[in-house]
Amino acid sequence: MRSKDEDLYNQEGLDVKQALEYVGDLDLYREILYDYYMAIDDKCQRIRQFVEEKNLKEYTVQVHAVKSSSRMIGASELAKEAEALEMCGHSGDWGGIMEGTERMLAHYLSYKPIIEPHMEASEDL
Repeated sequence: MRSKDEDLYNQEGLDVKQALEYVGDLDLYREILYDYYMAIDDKCQRIRQFVEEKNLKEYTVQVHAVKSSSRMIGASELAKEAEALEMCGHSGDWGGIMEGTERMLAHYLSYKPIIEPHMEASEDL
């Protein structure tokens, strides 16, 4: 196994082995990880915007996307948080949304420094 692969497998916060069950291939995983990293700021901004606008439908779509993509990179705890918010969106639970969104977004943003060291290896994609 190459050193950069070992670094990725040993990265705290990412369960690469679990993620490979979803995506099947390390090269595809790296592409997904790169896309995930590049989308974090925009997704956070959009989720906050939809909360502010009280746009339940779009909010739910965005947290669903965070849930799914987080599962694909092996960020299981974050995926669970996003799933709980998705359920709040489906049931119209604005109290739950208001209570949990910023906590989930802080967790989501915490993945930027976790993933960033692996972006150099992904820039060749």
